[in-house]
Amino acid sequence: MLGRTDRSLLGIWWWTVDRWLLMAAILLMVVGTLMVMAASPPVASRISLPEFHFVWRQLIYLIPAAGAILVLSLMSPRMIRILSLLGLTAVIGLMSATLVLGAEVKGATRWITIGPINLQPSEFAKPLFAIVCAWLLSLWREGEDFPGWAWATGLAAVIVAILILQPDIGMTTVIALTWGFQMFLAGMPLLLVVIAAALAPLFLIIAYYNLGHVKARIDKFFDGGSMQSDLSIRSFADGGILGVGPGDGKIKQHLPDAHADFIFSVAAEEYGLLVCLMMMGDAAIELADRIYVTDDNPRTEDPAAIRQQIMANASEKFVEIGNRKAAIQTAIDTLKAGDSLLIAGKGHETTQMVGTETLPFDDAAVARSALSFLPTGGDA
Repeated sequence: MLGRTDRSLLGIWWWTVDRWLLMAAILLMVVGTLMVMAASPPVASRISLPEFHFVWRQLIYLIPAAGAILVLSLMSPRMIRILSLLGLTAVIGLMSATLVLGAEVKGATRWITIGPINLQPSEFAKPLFAIVCAWLLSLWREGEDFPGWAWATGLAAVIVAILILQPDIGMTTVIALTWGFQMFLAGMPLLLVVIAAALAPLFLIIAYYNLGHVKARIDKFFDGGSMQSDLSIRSFADGGILGVGPGDGKIKQHLPDAHADFIFSVAAEEYGLLVCLMMMGDAAIELADRIYVTDDNPRTEDPAAIRQQIMANASEKFVEIGNRKAAIQTAIDTLKAGDSLLIAGKGHETTQMVGTETLPFDDAAVARSALSFLPTGGDA
C-alpha cells in the first residue's frame, strides 16, 4: 500500500494523479471495447474477415495505448513538452511523406504504411500540435521578447498546407480552430478573431469548387443527408431509453461504418439513451473542471429526482443547481481568464417544458444577460 510519505516515483504519482480523470479514461476504454464487440462483427463478415477481426485489433492497440497513458502521466510537464515537440516534428515528416508514398483512398492520400502498420499521421498531429502551440504561446505571454505567436502561426500554417495538399479539409478545420482558440485565449485582438471568422466561409467556398469530395459531401447534406446519417438518427428512436439489448440491434447490419464513425449509433440502439448520456457524462468528467447539473425539459417527471440520480455517484466536480437560469449565471460568474464554458442541452430552443406548461426560456439570452454584468462588459 502506498502511503502519503512514500516519495518514490509511483508513490508521488498515486497521490498527485487525478483519479477521477484516470477512472474516466479507463471507463472509456472498457466501453469502447464493448461497443466494438457489439458493432464490428457484421462489418467484418461483410468484407470477408474473421468475425472478431476488429475486436482483436482494438485489443492489440488498446494495450500499448494504456501503457502510453500510464508512462506519460508519470512524466513532468517539461518532458511532455519536449516529447510533443519531437513527436510533432516526426509527424510532420510522415504527413509530408504521405504526399509521395501514401496510397490514394477516396481521392486523398492521408495514410502511410510502415511495415505491417497503416498510419494516418495527421491524427497524431492534433494532440501534439495543441500542446506545442500552447507552449509557444505561453512563452510569448511570459516573455514579450519571444515571438511565440509567430512560431505558433507558422507551425499551424505548415500543417494546414500539408493537409490541404492531401487533401483533408476536416482535419484542416480542427487544426485551424485549435490554433484560433488558443490564440484568442492568449490575447489575440478581437478584431483579428472577427477577420478570421469572416474568412472561414471564403475558404469553404474555395474548397467546394476545387475539391470534388468536399462538393459531394456538402451537396449530399443539402439533399437530405446520407443513408448512414438517416439510419444513425433512427437508431436513437429504436433504442429508446434502455435499448433493445446487447447484440440485438439491427442498425449495424446496414451501416458500412458501424464499427467506426457510427459506432455511437449502435450503442444508442442496443444500450439506449441512458447509457449514451452516461458516456457523454464520462467524457465531461474527463475534460471539464466543473460540471453544473440543472434542469432541461423535465416535462411531467420530477426534476429533483433526475438530478438526485445524476448526483448519487458524482465527483466533487459536479455542482447541482436546479434553476437553469441560476445555473447559467453562476457558471458565468465563476469563470476565470482562459476558461471556456459549454452550455449543453437545449441548443437553439427558446422554451422550457415544465409539467404541462411550455415556458419561454432561451439559454443564449440568459448567457448574454449574465455576460453583460461582468467587469469586461460582456466582451470576455
